[in-house]
Amino acid sequence: PAFGSHGVTGIHAYEASLAGGHAQMLGALRVYPEGTGDAASTNAVADALRLDGGLFQANHPAYRMAGALPRTCEEVAADPRMHWQYDFAVLPDTIEVWNATTLIQPSELYWECWLQRGARIGALAGSDSHGANHANIAFPMTWAFAESAGEGDVLAALRAGRTTLSRVAPNQGAVRLLLEGDRDRDGDYESMIGDQVPPRTPLRVRADNLPGLGVVRVRANGTTAVDRAPLAPGGEVRFEAPAQPGWVRA
Repeated sequence: PAFGSHGVTGIHAYEASLAGGHAQMLGALRVYPEGTGDAASTNAVADALRLDGGLFQANHPAYRMAGALPRTCEEVAADPRMHWQYDFAVLPDTIEVWNATTLIQPSELYWECWLQRGARIGALAGSDSHGANHANIAFPMTWAFAESAGEGDVLAALRAGRTTLSRVAPNQGAVRLLLEGDRDRDGDYESMIGDQVPPRTPLRVRADNLPGLGVVRVRANGTTAVDRAPLAPGGEVRFEAPAQPGWVRA
């Protein structure tokens, strides 16, 4: 009865335990038939959810992975330890790259491999809280830059990839990392995460509520463009978008 109260926007959703991994059915207002659980059936589930206005997310792709980690897209696709076993046969709308229960690196790699394939996929973080113990809710968490706090606008922001991820919740001093672009080169950085800008556009990374000195790493088209650049409170790290079409993340 109190759904959506106390300033909280509830996003209708559920986690589907599919044959090849866990999927978050963001915006779902019903339970969808999973079919046989193979790639074709799973794509059909994703398409049905999209037709209803929802988003299909690959949850914690590397859940419980340990030991030597995959380093290439070929390795991540062939690794039987990957919890998400659909490789690149099922296109998600978003990927949970940061989950409290698993390593970040292989999930980040899986996300980047999709970006390298030309897919525009947003990154999300989740605490994976289940049951009665919710002590770790919002550790980590996703910020979404939305037109409003309404459910539809939040889903639209996730779909556009307008997200930034933080380790802790707002009341614990969360820091938002912001990637911005000066598309028309007038000195005003009007473009943001999720936007498309021309090659060689001036870009910058900054953070709000930064409590002290931090470091910035920028990945662009599968390579590290900026590595451990210092970022001070109120400061920024500037660089250019690649000359070739592709993607940038910080």
